[in-house]
Amino acid sequence: MGSTTHKGPRHADLMEGARRCAVVLRARRLFSEHISLRVAAKSLGVAPGTLWKWCEQVRDLPDNAVSAESCAPGHYRSGRKPAQVISEEGIESVRRFKLLSNLNWKAGSTPIAIQEAVRRGELSAADAALIAGRTAAGLPPLPRSQARKLFINETTTRALRSPRNAWLDYCSADGSLMLTVDETTGEERYVQPGEWLTLDDGSINLVCVVSGMERPGDKCWEKFGVVIGRFQFLLCVDHRSYFIPGFGFTARPRDSYRAEDLTATLQTVFQEHGVPKAMILEHGVSAANLVTRTLNAVGCQIQRAHSPHQKVVEMVFNHLWTRLSYLPGQVGRFRG
Repeated sequence: MGSTTHKGPRHADLMEGARRCAVVLRARRLFSEHISLRVAAKSLGVAPGTLWKWCEQVRDLPDNAVSAESCAPGHYRSGRKPAQVISEEGIESVRRFKLLSNLNWKAGSTPIAIQEAVRRGELSAADAALIAGRTAAGLPPLPRSQARKLFINETTTRALRSPRNAWLDYCSADGSLMLTVDETTGEERYVQPGEWLTLDDGSINLVCVVSGMERPGDKCWEKFGVVIGRFQFLLCVDHRSYFIPGFGFTARPRDSYRAEDLTATLQTVFQEHGVPKAMILEHGVSAANLVTRTLNAVGCQIQRAHSPHQKVVEMVFNHLWTRLSYLPGQVGRFRG
């Protein structure tokens, strides 16, 4: 039932064994010339007791059988007998089921994977019996040496579950966001300050009061005299320098910001700093016809961002929200 693993000498042990092997063979030649142990040890540069122990370790082996492994330190042979383990095929089966299980966002469950592999008959009868015997004896399903083989790192687990998200979180090309292809020369170059701008919104976790707003029929307004709305910060950022050429605020009672809020912010920026060569915008409200027609009318190209990682404005938001960290009631961007 099962098998046992043979733990041999490590590379460092074999290197030491090779050194000892050379000493032992030279000592045997000296002994054949009737040189005493003490004199031989002194000429070989080792203690007499050490030389005697090394020679005793391979006493029953002829010269041609003395090797680095036979002369290697014997500490790896000590310890308790290796535990019975399941086959390597069984380990691979359990690993597959572990990848499909969900312990948390970055790992699977080893006990559940073992149970599922046994239930589906993916393990041999001997492996299943070994696991059942260990479980019945109150032991872990697998010995520690094999349980370590079931470890699957976070990157592999997340790449299997969501390749796109894993790629975004783990793959990095520092500085590539600032590169573009020159339309004239066709060569890759850095984006220049003022050449590209990006526009996005952020919901600020602060309470504000907008006076003069009435909504007859709204129960909250009729009872408390206030209207619940969404307060948003529209931020325009230079793609290369992170400079903020302009911003806007909007508060609407129902939905979030609308296309006219974006064009109003863009008008402020363009009047103050001029029209950039391109605007980096996401989809959603930024893809509204009003925004598209406005930018086309002033000769500004539109580049669509397909991920927050493609917009430098997200990094500027992180910096701005950090400044708000210790205000009462502020929970930041990632704790709300």
